[in-house]
Amino acid sequence: MKRKLGAITIGQSPRDDVIPEMIELLGDDIEVLQAGALDGLTLEEIEKFTPEKGDYVLVSKLRDGSSVKFAERHILPRLQECIDKLENEGADIILFICTGVFPDIFESTVPILYPQKDYSWCGAKLII
Repeated sequence: MKRKLGAITIGQSPRDDVIPEMIELLGDDIEVLQAGALDGLTLEEIEKFTPEKGDYVLVSKLRDGSSVKFAERHILPRLQECIDKLENEGADIILFICTGVFPDIFESTVPILYPQKDYSWCGAKLII
């Protein structure tokens, strides 16, 4: 039985520019499930997330290859929805495939990994 890795992007999934390289490294025993905080949104809807003074600004790719800037506060609830979706699909672990620093507000029944966090305290070496 394959283990399931949930991959979350702050933009739109699938991330065909990143995931295929990960799959090569992970091997055949891992199935990668993807979710994006901007999935299902039109460009017009995303443009409503325009950052204001004082906002933490994020930049990400859309499916068409274009980039967008938006305020983090608009997608935090959508990121939680991504976590919930991936858990419901059977993810054994969830990986954020973005380098932003996020607040510790997300709830999950499975471990969540963030590329910018230090996991050396538990002996883990995470190279992404």
